Amino acid sequence: MEDLETIKQKIYSMILEYHNPSLVIPEESPNGNTIYHLYSDGEITYQKGGFAYLNRTEFPDSSAIDNNNNNNNNKLDINNFPLIRHGNNNVKYGYIIATRENCIAIRNEMLKL
Repeated sequence: MEDLETIKQKIYSMILEYHNPSLVIPEESPNGNTIYHLYSDGEITYQKGGFAYLNRTEFPDSSAIDNNNNNNNNKLDINNFPLIRHGNNNVKYGYIIATRENCIAIRNEMLKL
C-alpha cells in the first residue's frame, strides 16, 4: 500500500500534467465547449465554456470528498494547484481545468488519502 506522501506526489504530478487551460476556447459556442474544474477538496464541476466561461453557473459533477477525520495530513496543499478560487467564508481552493476523464482520474487518487 502506498503511503500518503507518495499518493500526494502522484496527485501533484497528475495536476501538472492534466491542467489544460487551452480547453477553454472563447471562439466556440458556450454550449459546445463544456469546461471541467477539479478542486483541491475533490469536487468536480462543469460549466459553459466559450465566451461565457466563468460568467455562468457552475454545476456539480462529483461532490467534494468528505474528510471527517479532520486529519490535516490528508489534505492537499492548494499551492500545488495552478489556479486559486475563493469560496464561501473566505476559504481558498486550488483547482485545475481538465477533461472530465482526467478530473476523475485525479479524484480517484484523492480518494486514497
